Amino acid sequence: MRPITRYSGAALYLALACTTITSVPLRAQSLVIQEFMASNQDTINDEDGDNEDWIEIFNPGGAAINLDGWFLTDDAATLNKWAFPGIILSPGEQLLVFASNKNRNDPASELHTNFKLTSQGEYLALVRPDGSTVEHHYAPTFPLAKPAHNIDAMTTSTPIRNQQ
Repeated sequence: MRPITRYSGAALYLALACTTITSVPLRAQSLVIQEFMASNQDTINDEDGDNEDWIEIFNPGGAAINLDGWFLTDDAATLNKWAFPGIILSPGEQLLVFASNKNRNDPASELHTNFKLTSQGEYLALVRPDGSTVEHHYAPTFPLAKPAHNIDAMTTSTPIRNQQ
């Protein structure tokens, strides 16, 4: 059981209702980076008791999505940096992934990327299973860290070729 990594969408709907949405997507997205925390000092602890950075993925669509083969990255030149395991994310569901550099992708426990986030801002992207289509990203960098950075989740997908 993963009590802190999955939530219902009710809290998100309340947060979005209280937020001014300033951009409109050109097409519906299937997944977004809903929220992230760089330089976590006291928000959520991982299973080791550490205050690790974290990224929250949200499925705003009407269909469940298998995350197997999707990627998270902090490097625009390496779009397939960390791969999700086969986890189904239902409509309105959120998934918390720790950006801890611990590299754990067992679907039965908490997920941890093989990179950390910097509080100074950096590239952050969610990449489709083809390894070249960026579904949602912050480029060239995400904003400087503040206590939990809330995202409006409204950007468009951009095909980017991995230049390794």
